[in-house]
Amino acid sequence: MNLNMKEHRFKLSTVLVFVLFTLFSLEVSAYDFVYKETFVCGPKKLKEFEGYKYLGSNRWEYYFFNLSEDGNFVILNDDIQWTSFSDTTLYQIYQQNGGVFTATHTISNGIDIYKLINKSLEPVWIKTVMVDRKSMTYVARVSQGDTTYEPAMGVCVMQN
Repeated sequence: MNLNMKEHRFKLSTVLVFVLFTLFSLEVSAYDFVYKETFVCGPKKLKEFEGYKYLGSNRWEYYFFNLSEDGNFVILNDDIQWTSFSDTTLYQIYQQNGGVFTATHTISNGIDIYKLINKSLEPVWIKTVMVDRKSMTYVARVSQGDTTYEPAMGVCVMQN
């Protein structure tokens, strides 16, 4: 009986090692985001070859929307990729503030309402960007707790 117990433990240990090895060696795959449509919103229309990389210190004023067929999206704003399908984590470094960032989208009365959320601040920081796709205009406003800041407004332009 003692030998049988040792064999049982050996088999159990072997199976456990195999299962753990299999689980931890599986490749972790990220969501395969493919944009279908892209447009940019900002205080003024960008010049023909002006893009995010060339905006300099005022690029925080622009929102680069990338929408996929399945309803997911990525918005590039202020050096952060705000996504609908996962949190974006940035580490606090000397050159850039860190945090945990996410985004949501709803439609109300034909207006696209995007909420860019910094979940790492207390109270939570939310930038609401309302886009009117018919008039190609937007209004953005930041709120944090009971504090609401002045809105920013501008134009939107299709990029593809």
